[in-house]
Amino acid sequence: VPKQWRELIRIEDEQTIEWDYSGLHIILLYALKGLDYWEAGGGDPYELPDKEPSERLRRLLKVVLLVAINAQDMAKTLGGINWHINQDLEEYGWVREEDIDIEELVDEFAERHQPIKEYFFSRMGVRLQNFDSRIAELVINELTAMGVPCLTIHDSFITTRQEEQHLETAMGRAIVRGVQEILEKKAVS
Repeated sequence: VPKQWRELIRIEDEQTIEWDYSGLHIILLYALKGLDYWEAGGGDPYELPDKEPSERLRRLLKVVLLVAINAQDMAKTLGGINWHINQDLEEYGWVREEDIDIEELVDEFAERHQPIKEYFFSRMGVRLQNFDSRIAELVINELTAMGVPCLTIHDSFITTRQEEQHLETAMGRAIVRGVQEILEKKAVS
């Protein structure tokens, strides 16, 4: 469901809100290293120290992360990022127009997240999808048990405005429990 349509969703004719986890995969990767992202670095995980923060760069860096953690090497990463750019020139055409060096951007982003740099080019993405689906399941189960209707879109959740506090609480508990499960699985493997 496109973002512009989601704000029109109603549940039992009630206005809804949408919450998501900011930088979920980055947070999970830090957790795999036994680090709390917010204590280890904090701030917007999709900002770079030497770049002007912008929504368009943030969206591009989300693609960079997604592709880099699913690829086996830099060449495959560059190919994947370029594929995304070419698929949506309206969104990412500025990268070509401004002659952005994608490899340099990937290196800069990996350096920004030095503690988890080993996960770049590791094909870790599928495993992370499993972790974030488990976290979503925990949120859904808690809200369902309370009779709170909830829709999910990846790592975001939609419910009615009057249930916002329940959603916030459920998401907080789910991320803590999900990270604990990740660390337990890591300890076993």
